[in-house]
Amino acid sequence: MLNNLIRYFFFSVLISLVCLNNGCDSSTEPEDCAGESGGNAYIDDCGVCISEGSGLIENYLMDCAGNCNGDMMEDCNEECNGSAFLNMCGVCVEGSTGLNENHCGQVIDMDGNIYETVAIGDQIWMAENLKVTHYNNGDIIQSGLNGSEWLSMAGTESGAFSIYEENIENMNVYGALYNWFTVSDGRGVCPEEWNVPTIDDWRNLIDYSGGIEVAGGKLKALGTIETASGLWFDPNLDASNDYGFSGLPSGFRHVVNDGFYSLQGSVGYFWSSTEYNDNGSSAYGIGLRSNTADVWLTSFNEGNGFSVRCVKD
Repeated sequence: MLNNLIRYFFFSVLISLVCLNNGCDSSTEPEDCAGESGGNAYIDDCGVCISEGSGLIENYLMDCAGNCNGDMMEDCNEECNGSAFLNMCGVCVEGSTGLNENHCGQVIDMDGNIYETVAIGDQIWMAENLKVTHYNNGDIIQSGLNGSEWLSMAGTESGAFSIYEENIENMNVYGALYNWFTVSDGRGVCPEEWNVPTIDDWRNLIDYSGGIEVAGGKLKALGTIETASGLWFDPNLDASNDYGFSGLPSGFRHVVNDGFYSLQGSVGYFWSSTEYNDNGSSAYGIGLRSNTADVWLTSFNEGNGFSVRCVKD
């Protein structure tokens, strides 16, 4: 009996010395996957040990389809293995978004009108005609002018706009028709960080759209009046609206013959901010026409009332 007590004493001392030198865990709780007794680390669905201090996220090796070490990812529209992507404007497009790859969101003018915008090449354009009635400083743009008053604006080089045949519905659909003195006014008519395009801006757009012989078709809105599918008169030759520019046949207001209106449905003329010569009589603009696929780039009398598209700075 004494011998057993002595042996037990020496064995206890030995165990104590071993624990003192190497450490002993007297806990009876099991170790977790990180080797911690009683710890809360665990194995996720992909076999990775996840603990609070590891910095790892549960199932971080799992792709959006639930496959460990898979390569499927959510697109910008949160669709697994989807094809949507961020375009140059930072907008999530294509895939299941329902948005064309050129879509660039919206911009608001001084009056609160909202316009869709599109990316074309390295430019961003309004996809609708301008309809603002105030300069950016809040001054009113003159309007509601009869024929002789309209002509007098050219004589005094004063800004003004008209609504085709004074029908407000035309304003809603086609925008306003501005003389060149409005678009060249330093008070500005385009939204902040947008401008009336220079003739070089128009040339860049035309070049990107395949050149002057075919660009008109790519920039015109689709459909015809005769088929109740659009706003252009037949034939609306080669119209494809490739980039969503949606050029419209707004017609124009003349600076001759008592300022009459003409050619809505057949042509759309758009101002540039570039003056053609120094005598203050003409400025560059472009024309889209129903019966041709080209772009008419030329100079026009500054007193005419044309449509305006704005381009981002």
